[in-house]
Amino acid sequence: MSKHVVIVGGGIVGCMTAMALVDRGHQVTIVERNQIASQTSGESSWAGGGIIFPLLPWMYSEPVNMLTGHGAKSYQEICARLERETALPTGFINSGFL
Repeated sequence: MSKHVVIVGGGIVGCMTAMALVDRGHQVTIVERNQIASQTSGESSWAGGGIIFPLLPWMYSEPVNMLTGHGAKSYQEICARLERETALPTGFINSGFL
């Protein structure tokens, strides 16, 4: 059964939660007092916009390295999806360690 879900906060967590709920067939409303992704999520991205550092694998446990790799792959997939669904560029460039 589809439900209408209200998410308070339009940062990265709120937006990703909304995407996951929509994928599961729910109607979603995001309540944000400012512009979506304009506060902490938006401001912090200016410091290292989209940089996904692969860590130094020899310094971390295998579960941490696996999580980092999964995050990098997911980031690519999310950027591709956003570009497909919105026709807006994300600015993602696959280079370097990726």
